[in-house]
Amino acid sequence: MVFAVIICFALFAADHLFGWWNSARYVFGSAIEPIYRFSDFSHTVINSIGDSISSQYEIEDENNRLRNENLILRGLSQQMSAIQAENGRLRALLNSTALLSGGVQITEVLSFSPNPLNRSVIIDKGRRSKVYSGQAVIDSDGLMGQVTEVYRTTSRVLLLIDSSHAVPVLVNRNGVRAIASGMGFPGKINVKHVAVSTDIRVGDELVSSGLGERFPPGYPVAIVTAVDRDEGREFAKVIARPAASFDSINHLLLVSNRQLDLTKDQ
Repeated sequence: MVFAVIICFALFAADHLFGWWNSARYVFGSAIEPIYRFSDFSHTVINSIGDSISSQYEIEDENNRLRNENLILRGLSQQMSAIQAENGRLRALLNSTALLSGGVQITEVLSFSPNPLNRSVIIDKGRRSKVYSGQAVIDSDGLMGQVTEVYRTTSRVLLLIDSSHAVPVLVNRNGVRAIASGMGFPGKINVKHVAVSTDIRVGDELVSSGLGERFPPGYPVAIVTAVDRDEGREFAKVIARPAASFDSINHLLLVSNRQLDLTKDQ
């Protein structure tokens, strides 16, 4: 150890006095420079890979967050669209009351009859809401039917398209009277008691006549779509398309006729 220490001091002294090791240090320093650069390069690569992985995770997290927010916003947008559409239907329903002289109240459809031979719906208004049997029911487009059964908080409405339902109508163009009855199909009703010589045409609007004092007069019932006149028959075969929308029933209007004594069915 002493010998090594003496050798070291001798080399330091010689280097200090004569500068022998300057060139050697230069050579050694130049030789190990690639090691420094490689070490720095590997450190840079490792940091870059780490930053890249971290950035990728952050991007994936951001994408997941944005995707979730997009789904939420789309869900809210759909709900808003449904609410706006529902508000539009309710406004149209309320605007249709301008044709009516009696009181009205909005009711919501709770269920539909699964029986194709019995076209009826259940509504959320009953005896507590002063609903009575025979009360007319309409929507924003036309006549829907009438109440046939009244319970405490619900009622059954027989639709116009039911084969057992009929309503007195008249042709809006010339006042010709007839009877419109259901055929069991949402898009068809039969117009009865129309003589072959009667002036009725395709495209004529049929409105409620008010006879019988059950349905409000002047309310749209149907549009004539077909007229078949056979001279061998007494009456023409007339088919019409209902004005009311039976395929999308959500809210309806219950119409109270002031000419009726409502206390009979209460």
